[in-house]
Amino acid sequence: MGRRLRGPWSGNKSGRRARDGAIGTRTRPERSIRRFQPAAQRGSLSSVQPQRQYHNIALVGFMGVGKSTVGQILAGMLDFEFIDTDRVIETREGRRISDLFAQEGEAHFRDLETRLIREYESRQGLILSTGGGLAVRPENMASLRTHALIVCLWASPAVIYERVRYQGHRPLLQTPDPQARITELLNQRKPAYQQADILVGVDFRSPQETAQYITNSFRLLQNRPSKGPSAPAFPRSAPSKP
Repeated sequence: MGRRLRGPWSGNKSGRRARDGAIGTRTRPERSIRRFQPAAQRGSLSSVQPQRQYHNIALVGFMGVGKSTVGQILAGMLDFEFIDTDRVIETREGRRISDLFAQEGEAHFRDLETRLIREYESRQGLILSTGGGLAVRPENMASLRTHALIVCLWASPAVIYERVRYQGHRPLLQTPDPQARITELLNQRKPAYQQADILVGVDFRSPQETAQYITNSFRLLQNRPSKGPSAPAFPRSAPSKP
C-alpha cells in the first residue's frame, strides 16, 4: 500500500484567475473541528504513492473554504493554468449552478462533474478547483489520482458559515438553518475528503501561506526519487496567528 501525505491544518483564498467564494474572516473555529485534526502540526508523508505521477494539483473541499482563491495563487506560483470546474460547467450549460440544481436536480449536476473531470486526465500544468461535492464520488477521486496531487482544504462549520451566509447562489444552503446544514454535509463528506493526499485546515492561515505550503509539497513530490526506502519529511510549517 502506498504512503499517505498529510499537511498541517490551515489555509484560505487568493490567486491568478478567479471563481466565486469570498475571502473568509478570521473566525475562531468550533470545538468540533478538533475531532478531524491530526494530533501534530508537523507535515509528513503517509500514503502518497511513489509510482504516481503528479502533473497537476486538484483542490477539493467544502464550499467557502477558499479553493478558488488559493488555486489562483497556486497557478501564479507554478505558472499553471487555473480551471474552476463549476465555472466550466456553467459556461457549457449556459446556466448557473443554482439553476441546474433547481431545473435538473443534483444528480444531473454530479454527472456533469464526473464527465468533466475525466477530460483532464491527459492534461498537464493544471490547478483544478472542484465543486464541494465532487470528492464524494469514488470515481472522481480515482480519476484525479491518475494525474494530480489531491489537496483538501478544510474549515470549521462556523468559519464556513461566516464566509457563505450572504451568498445566495449556494443551492444546498437554501434551508431554514444553513449552519446546521453545513455541519451535516461536512460530517457526510468527511470520509471522502480524508482520501485526499494532503489535508490543510484553513481557519487561521492566509491564502498565500496555504498556497506556499501546497507549492512546496508539490515540488518536493516531483523531485523526490520514484523508488527508495524512504522519502524526506515535509518541513514544519509555521502556524498563523488567530
